[in-house]
Amino acid sequence: MASTKVRVSPKDIQNGIPGDIYCCAVARALQRECEDHCAHVYEDAIEGRMLLCVHDYYIDAAEEVKEFVRAFDAGLNPEPLTFSLPDNNDDAWEAMCEECGELCDRTDICEDGCCLRCTDWEETT
Repeated sequence: MASTKVRVSPKDIQNGIPGDIYCCAVARALQRECEDHCAHVYEDAIEGRMLLCVHDYYIDAAEEVKEFVRAFDAGLNPEPLTFSLPDNNDDAWEAMCEECGELCDRTDICEDGCCLRCTDWEETT
């Protein structure tokens, strides 16, 4: 995945489902533009972060994307939006540990999908 422009089109807005992480307008645009049918918008209520997930990597949503999603979910019919995602090698992308579910630096995930903390814990038990 190279640096990508994502355009949330009028069709995405019309056919999107408010509150659905896989079918909202932004998720539909991510799926199309990034060629990832599992791309979605994830809101972490505990940490108060809105994240975009593409190809199993997570990145904080830009403020304009957050505002769009909140307006869309509230039924306010926002205007189409274009935003950019950084190159997939950018340090802003995080990975989710399959063991504990925590987001962490992608380089801290082993080939089994676990973070260093979980891998260390498994080795000590």
